[in-house]
Amino acid sequence: MNSILKNLALIVCILAAGSSFAQVAYNGSASQNGLIQVHNSVPLQDEYKIDISSLGNVDHAYLTNFFQKYIIAFRTNATFNFDVPNKVLYLAVKKQNSIHVGNITPQSLNYFLSKVYQS
Repeated sequence: MNSILKNLALIVCILAAGSSFAQVAYNGSASQNGLIQVHNSVPLQDEYKIDISSLGNVDHAYLTNFFQKYIIAFRTNATFNFDVPNKVLYLAVKKQNSIHVGNITPQSLNYFLSKVYQS
């Protein structure tokens, strides 16, 4: 019985370790000065997990104000959700939208993001 419990405990530990590796990696980042960029090396995502840790310890109101020009520019073509404790911005861009004619790619999304940033 004791060996069964040890084996069960080992399996639980292995599964727990495996689930931590299965967490979604960042597929974009935001610079300290506010430029959002997504990784070009992966296909267009339904939702991007943007690393905003470069902004330090900030609250939801600060982030909403800091990224306001993106929120306004995208209007209903994207959603911006902030996970403040984990320093993550979840960016979901509609694949069929009015900001881009034709298929959106990570490159075209980055182009649009850089134009919004420069404005």
